[in-house]
Amino acid sequence: MVEILALVVVGVITGWIAQLILLSEENVHPWVTLGLGIAGSFMGAAIYHIFVKDIEGFDGTSLSAGIVGAVLSLSFHRAIYKLFKQ
Repeated sequence: MVEILALVVVGVITGWIAQLILLSEENVHPWVTLGLGIAGSFMGAAIYHIFVKDIEGFDGTSLSAGIVGAVLSLSFHRAIYKLFKQ
């Protein structure tokens, strides 16, 4: 249970960081950024778990895995958004 709560907290932070990394002209609503950050945090933790080991709690590893996952999820969101916007 604590790991899930840590992933949610990391997701909020990583969503914000990923938004800063992927600067563009379009504005993504903050709630979308937070939701994609949380989803990316879970995705980053899953990728890290597959290739390395379990993430335990909040540390630099969980933050970096969450940032990678959040950047991937925000990039995927932008690609889908641009596809359907046209």
